[in-house]
Amino acid sequence: MVSTIAGLTVDLAYAIHNLYKEVKARIDAAEHLPNTCRRCVRLIDQIDGMVDGCNVDDKRTRTILENISSCMEELDDLIDRMIKLGATKQGGGGVCICLNVASAGKDAMKVEDDLERTEEELRKHLDSLVQATQLHTYSTRTSNKLEQVDSRRFWDEHFGDMREVSVKAIAEALNHECETKNLGVDTATVVQLTKDCFSGKETVTVLGFGEVFNKASIPDTMVSLAKRARAKTSLL
Repeated sequence: MVSTIAGLTVDLAYAIHNLYKEVKARIDAAEHLPNTCRRCVRLIDQIDGMVDGCNVDDKRTRTILENISSCMEELDDLIDRMIKLGATKQGGGGVCICLNVASAGKDAMKVEDDLERTEEELRKHLDSLVQATQLHTYSTRTSNKLEQVDSRRFWDEHFGDMREVSVKAIAEALNHECETKNLGVDTATVVQLTKDCFSGKETVTVLGFGEVFNKASIPDTMVSLAKRARAKTSLL
């Protein structure tokens, strides 16, 4: 009899302990609901600014945007329900929030899980959108017309999406390269070399630039051109 009572006592204590953990977990979840809701609202605001201007002609981007739209609708509905339940108000404490949610037939933990699941899914779609946008930008950038890797790097850094620049601008950019990489080519030489390379032109297109800087890197080409110029001067 004593052992039976002891066994029942242990089982009851275990049950009570488990019940406590469940209730505590629900209260903890309710405590976090206001922050979760506000975090989700900020995420929606962020998305609103990010998706504007995306290339909707791209199939992958369009699919991602459709997924984002679906998630946003689900998230917006969840947050709206929480607002109506009073679960987004701070100051009442987790127990009050938990009771508010429970009184409407909702489980605080389920609500928290739904919010976090939708938020996580939305963030994944956002990451995919960023990657798709970066790939589109990369594939359509002006410097892709250049075959030489370092020439593409040079054009990207100094001229970005510009398709045509002045000879003076190219000379300044080349001079910057020579100075930062300590190539030993002075400014006057750089200016003259640039004029010689694009003789008779005031502006140069990205394709015209590629005709000159199409084999070696920018530093190697500049050093080679400078040596040639010095050798020519010595002969004269």
